Amino acid sequence: MAHQDKEDAVHALSRLVSLPPDHPEVQAELDEIRASFQHEKPPGEPSYLDCFRPANKILFRTLTGIFVQSWQQLTGINFIIYYGTAFFDNSGISNPFLVIIIISTTNVLTTIPGMWGVERFGRRRLLLVGAVGMCVCQLLVAIVGVTISTSNVAGQKVLIALVCIYIAFFASTWGPVAWVVTSEIFPLNVRAKAMSLSAASNWLWNFGTGYATPYLVNKHSGSTGLGVKVFFIWGSACAGCFIFTYFCIFEVSIPFFPLRVTIKKLISYFRPRVCPSNRSMSCTRTPLRCARSPTVVNLNVMVSSSRSVLVEVPKPSTTPLFNTGRNNFLLNKNRKHTTSALPSFISALVLI
Repeated sequence: MAHQDKEDAVHALSRLVSLPPDHPEVQAELDEIRASFQHEKPPGEPSYLDCFRPANKILFRTLTGIFVQSWQQLTGINFIIYYGTAFFDNSGISNPFLVIIIISTTNVLTTIPGMWGVERFGRRRLLLVGAVGMCVCQLLVAIVGVTISTSNVAGQKVLIALVCIYIAFFASTWGPVAWVVTSEIFPLNVRAKAMSLSAASNWLWNFGTGYATPYLVNKHSGSTGLGVKVFFIWGSACAGCFIFTYFCIFEVSIPFFPLRVTIKKLISYFRPRVCPSNRSMSCTRTPLRCARSPTVVNLNVMVSSSRSVLVEVPKPSTTPLFNTGRNNFLLNKNRKHTTSALPSFISALVLI
């Protein structure tokens, strides 16, 4: 679509929705994607200053991306990855290198459930559960560490087990999901620059925690000598992750069961203007119409999370591409399978 190649766009969209290229629904979908793309297309090259403008909550989105990456690094993951061997050695654990191998393997394997759960349970829920799980594990490590001696073998095994559980929580929640959130909340015109700010924040705090950790843990001159007490800091940071997620992170995936936030509520987070439902009218900022009948919710304009539009229209004569059921999204009766992503959002990505 960006290269004005209409034939390839039609072919890609028809393959995505399993309909012939000349099908009316494919053509209607393509027209809506084109209209939304043209509306999102900036008049000129955006600057970094545009990422901090309050219009359309761009400033809020940019700060959300920056802070979610900052909180990810403050969970203490780099302390385990960078200094785990030295820390476990000073804690009296024999063969700390083997412990790090076990922890790294746990980190890799538990990423897979996070990849599955990000669509099944939603971004916000995973971040909340992960923050609570990491906070509990970090505080338990700190409490156990200050109450046992370095010669207590059973206590050292408990520490290793708690650290592995903490790594599992991180790898399945905050590790991958933080990047998923930052990739979905920015509008097209500033997405590249806003993502660069988020990534820069990640690496800045990565450097900061990596540089400061030896001064926090070691007992040399000029250091605080916290030792295992540093886990109180990481646990408090994980509590901050929960608070930040609760107030600032909104669900950006389509609900599959009633516990997930609805699309209409999602739109109210990033797009304060809602089309009136008391009368049929043409919306000034979208080519689609709003109407009183809520029988069918047409999601054909989910082009990007910045322009997510919920349009309630009367049920047309032909079944639209994507209709909402009570708990899932079904295609028309001739194609009996379900979809688990934003249809037109994926279409836009494929076409662009």
